[in-house]
Amino acid sequence: MNTFLDLPSNLSTYATARFVVIPFPLEATTSYGKGTRYGPAAVLKASSQVELWDEELWCDPSRAGIATLPMPKVKKRHEDALEQLAELTEHVYQDGKFPIVIGGEHSLTSGSLMGMLRAKQPTKPVTIFHFDAHADLRDEWEGSKNSHACALRRAFELSPLLNLVQVGIRNISESEVQFWEEHNATGRIKTFFAKDRSRWNINDMIAACKDMVYITFDIDVLDPSIMPSTGTPEPGGLLWDETLDIFRALTKERSIVGADFNEFLPIANFPAPDFLGAKLIYKFISYICKST
Repeated sequence: MNTFLDLPSNLSTYATARFVVIPFPLEATTSYGKGTRYGPAAVLKASSQVELWDEELWCDPSRAGIATLPMPKVKKRHEDALEQLAELTEHVYQDGKFPIVIGGEHSLTSGSLMGMLRAKQPTKPVTIFHFDAHADLRDEWEGSKNSHACALRRAFELSPLLNLVQVGIRNISESEVQFWEEHNATGRIKTFFAKDRSRWNINDMIAACKDMVYITFDIDVLDPSIMPSTGTPEPGGLLWDETLDIFRALTKERSIVGADFNEFLPIANFPAPDFLGAKLIYKFISYICKST
């Protein structure tokens, strides 16, 4: 198996690494394009071509150490798979490291968050910062309450300490609107819809976040012109530079405690989107290193 960035052993040993990449090829409920189980392997393979020196930050962030866990055999029962991921991430947190999950379908976020909540046992509010084209707030979809279309509703329900900030949403169903309106009115959900992008102010996004932030990044938040490799593409998405602007501000102003990047669906003989995903994750790591 490829490891993230194909780093030498002195930079990729678990015991000394600051960051731990957790590939998790979960695919249980994809409902349009299928193949997210191949996403982690494709991103890891492409990452070997990412230059380690960051020309913006003028440093090599990989020197912080980035280990990669072995690709797991995901358990067949969906609930068991989420528990499997929860145990993996909890262990990484307990070892004092920063987990980054690469998926796999978006329903994995609940598993990763469960691990964070168990390990950190927060007593103050925590923000889920949600990049996505879709609200993912359905109560059920195609017979499953753990569907990728329910990902943020299930994650949101894990603890009353969680609040949700969404960015890039451009697809929300009527069945989600009542739930959204109820929690938007109480301040637990704040959404920056893509239709309002010309009026976005990143400072408003930061102000909506509590001090502790977990990031979940559905790759379909990006515009299909730069990220076609996803199962549910939507026009009108974010581009590279504005995505990095948000990363840069978030990592500078808030304490980021973990992240998942999901819904990669590789296209055969078309590696450019895989490389974009790998570099995006490395840029995220770079900003975390710069901010601390």
